[in-house]
Amino acid sequence: MSKNNPNYLQLKKDNTFIFEYRSFHLYQHSTGVWKKIDKNQIILNSEIKYTSIPIFVSNDRTNRKSNSVDIDLNIIGNHGLADYECAIYINDTTYCIKRCDSLSRIFSTESPINNIYFKFFRKPKTPTTTAIPLPLITDIYSPKVKGGNELKIKITFKDVYFYYRPFINDTLKVRSNIAKLYDITNRKWEKMSKVPDADNVFMRYKDTSSVLNTFE
Repeated sequence: MSKNNPNYLQLKKDNTFIFEYRSFHLYQHSTGVWKKIDKNQIILNSEIKYTSIPIFVSNDRTNRKSNSVDIDLNIIGNHGLADYECAIYINDTTYCIKRCDSLSRIFSTESPINNIYFKFFRKPKTPTTTAIPLPLITDIYSPKVKGGNELKIKITFKDVYFYYRPFINDTLKVRSNIAKLYDITNRKWEKMSKVPDADNVFMRYKDTSSVLNTFE
């Protein structure tokens, strides 16, 4: 664990790892596998590689100048759509922000669409935790023609993405009982010291678990 910033990492004998980051109410976690590439370096790869959200778009052209957008949204988890907010961006400007259960399945705009994307926030109407997740952002879609589009957009992702930190070939530098992990939040190498297993520093995991105790 690190002393300056709350990074916690456990390397298990079966070559899996658990990671947690806790800074005030900001929380992230990860699980995955580790591989030793030499005596001083370990590579970390998480089970989930990317938390960016793909969008699938079908586009029917019309003779109208206006554009219409039909959104088919599915968030997989323990909550209903009322517990999330969505910001719709058109041409890199906020078009609207709504609860996901009140998103108009079809809306139209007279403005040309150069690009469109979405940002999702996990904001349950009845809070069950003070842990704050980072928002999730979709890929950007840019139609070839800026007007007369009938966009049917399908978006599907898992609720667990909100608290997840992906590791993709991230390096852990190890020397004796000291390790260094690159802190993406503070953009610097974070020194970590070995602590006894009995300290049980993890918040969301049981000692023998490799699965997050999910936020309800």
